[in-house]
Amino acid sequence: MAWGYNGYGQTNIPVPNSGFVSVAAGRFHNLGLKTDGSIVAWGCGDPDYVYGQCNVPAPNNGFIGVAAGGYYSLGLKA
Repeated sequence: MAWGYNGYGQTNIPVPNSGFVSVAAGRFHNLGLKTDGSIVAWGCGDPDYVYGQCNVPAPNNGFIGVAAGGYYSLGLKA
């Protein structure tokens, strides 16, 4: 569940909204770490604030942690 200001889609959690083991919040985006080790990113709906922070690089697997900042995202691998 997410709530608050949604001017950039940051509270619109993608469906299916299940299987998350960890989440992180950036300035205009969020990250969710799934049980399968993949990362889901959402938000940044305004083109003026899109800097690639929601573009999870391939291969999107094997992650054990996530973190998000103002205009960047981090994924920790085992």
